[in-house]
This record gives sequence, structure tokens and C-alpha cells, in this order.
Amino acid sequence: MSVGGFAGYLNDRQQIDALGAQTKLDGVVAGVHGRYLTPSGFGVTASVLYDGGKARTDRALPGAASANGRYDLHSWVSDVSVSYELDMASDWTLRPRAGVTYVRTTRDGVAETGGSPFALTVARDRHVAGFADAGLSFARPEVSTNPFRPFVSLGARYQIEGTRTDAVAGYAGGGLGLEALGAQRARLVGTAAAGIAYRLPSGLDLFSSVGSQTGRDDHQESLTAGLRLRF
Repeated sequence: MSVGGFAGYLNDRQQIDALGAQTKLDGVVAGVHGRYLTPSGFGVTASVLYDGGKARTDRALPGAASANGRYDLHSWVSDVSVSYELDMASDWTLRPRAGVTYVRTTRDGVAETGGSPFALTVARDRHVAGFADAGLSFARPEVSTNPFRPFVSLGARYQIEGTRTDAVAGYAGGGLGLEALGAQRARLVGTAAAGIAYRLPSGLDLFSSVGSQTGRDDHQESLTAGLRLRF
């Protein structure tokens, strides 16, 4: 059984060329996680994460004008998964897993500046998205004494709910009579991840990983690096 905590910095960039819009998001993430593994190889993992982001959106308007808005974008993420470790030869394990993840995001209301009379006032909104995923990982087991610990994982993710977001807004000085639908996510995407960690004798792990998911008109890549202290 293990219990841990984590914290980090988040930096996101989104560019929509067709709309002349870009969003920059900076924030901190923190959470706790736990894992229970039986001697037979069956495991249960759960985690809760808070993401406190601050965003800025800039968008082009008719002519040479532009508008921008600043707002908080906060999320709670909860995740639970089950897995089973199958011992392989030469200190490796094959681990099938399945899990469920839910994300609740709150976007604060925002009043854009600049670009009058086309600047928008956007209402506060809360969105919930749920995902089910399954995959297969090939890695060294936690009990391995080898300091080098590479891994690779392949799988699929299905979105249970919340595939589309929306926003309600109005032009500055007017009512909230405009509704915009966000880009819809692909219901089913394939996932892949790979990475490596190095375990120092002091119990400190250095790790880095890359991940990708792809579906119809829905692609995303990520890079993660950091330190993990085990005690």
C-alpha cells in the first residue's frame, strides 16, 4: 500500500487560426493519490487533483481591432482504476488496467476589454466530463531493484459524458443573448504513452514521459518531467 502527494506547474497554449483567437493558461496543480496492491498482483489506484488555472484569451475583431479577457479556470479531477500485474521474464511486468475519470471545471465570468462595441461579457459556467479507459502497460515492477525504469503503454479512452461545451455571452452593455458551442471532442480516442525514470539510492526518482491521444479530428500531445521522493 502507498499514499502520496504531488504538486506542479501547468502551462497550456491553444491557437484557433480560423477565429484569430489564442488562449494562454498558467496555473498550479496539486493532489493526492493512493495505491493498494495484493500479493497476487491485483491493484486499485485512486487520486484526486485540483487545478487552479488563470487564463487569458485574445481574439481578433473586424478590422484591426482585438479584444482580450482574463478569467480563472479551476478544475477538480477524480480518478479510480483497477489493474493486474503479470510477471514476465527478465524483471518485467505486463499490466492490463481499466478505470474511470471525472473532471469538473468551473470557468469564471469575464468581461472583455478593448474592441468596443464587439467586446463580450461571458457568463460563469460549470462543466462535467466523464471518461472510461482501458490499456496495457509494459514496465518494470515497483519492487524491482534496477534503477532504470522505462515503460510503454497503449490503450483507448471513451468519453461517457460532456463531449461538448458551451458559453453564454452578450455584447458589452447588452443582455446575455448569445450562445456559442465549443468544439466537440471525439467520443473514442486511442492513447499511447512512454517514459523513463531513474531511481537514486536516496529514494529520489527522476522521471520524464510523453503521451498522446488521437481520434477523429481530436489530437493531443503532452510532456511531463519531474522528481518523485519515496520514503
